[in-house]
Amino acid sequence: MNISERHAFVENNHMCLFGYERLQAAPSMSVVYYTLDCDHILLSTIAGRAKANAVDRTGRFSLCILDLK
Repeated sequence: MNISERHAFVENNHMCLFGYERLQAAPSMSVVYYTLDCDHILLSTIAGRAKANAVDRTGRFSLCILDLK
């Protein structure tokens, strides 16, 4: 997959698995919706939730774009 094919894949799908480290337990993964803003992926979450707190705390996360077609 070249760069333009990757961009089209991300642009044409809008669900992903979002993985992050939790403080006291195993890593967590959840399905979230996303959209693109130029080359930035914007995730659907609420400030103060575990996903947002984990990213603020560690600066690390994983995304797996889902191909539901």
